[in-house]
Amino acid sequence: MLGLNVIFLSPLLISGVCIGVIILLINSTFGRALRAIKDDEIAAEAMGIRLASHKRLAFCISSFFAGVGGAMLAMYQTTVQAKSFTTAMTYEILLIVVIGGIGSVTGSCLSSFLFVAASEWWLRFLDQKQMIGSFEVPLLRNGFRLVVFSIIIMIVVLFFRQGIMGTKELPDLIRGLQGKNKGGADK
Repeated sequence: MLGLNVIFLSPLLISGVCIGVIILLINSTFGRALRAIKDDEIAAEAMGIRLASHKRLAFCISSFFAGVGGAMLAMYQTTVQAKSFTTAMTYEILLIVVIGGIGSVTGSCLSSFLFVAASEWWLRFLDQKQMIGSFEVPLLRNGFRLVVFSIIIMIVVLFFRQGIMGTKELPDLIRGLQGKNKGGADK
């Protein structure tokens, strides 16, 4: 019984630690330097930030986290093959980041859960033939789930141009809610 708990809890623990390290890294002086490089390389270099070394270290750090993700995938699937990494997977990962908000770790985590839940759990019934009495519901065929899912994604991208979270993180939202509650209590 203990072995099953370790198998199911270790990916959550590893993911949590990695997300925590990434958040600490973003809020450090190195993270602020990377943000300055992203915004304006010339101004960052004028402020004394060494572009080449910061970019090289950012590449190494991102490679480390990609390696941790690959190791967790190999642990989960017990085998890794090149044919499982398709271009569709690349677009899905980019879509998760865009839907969550390009500048938000919380948004990426939230959108990855919503993406998997919507594509695999909530909309799965749309791929199966549905009968109401003796009447067969039209359009519910193999692949209809992807059509509905694409429409949902288009709606999210159209109405949430910055993503679900934009550049905000979870503490920003909590502070905003507490400010609204205090403002509403004073009135």
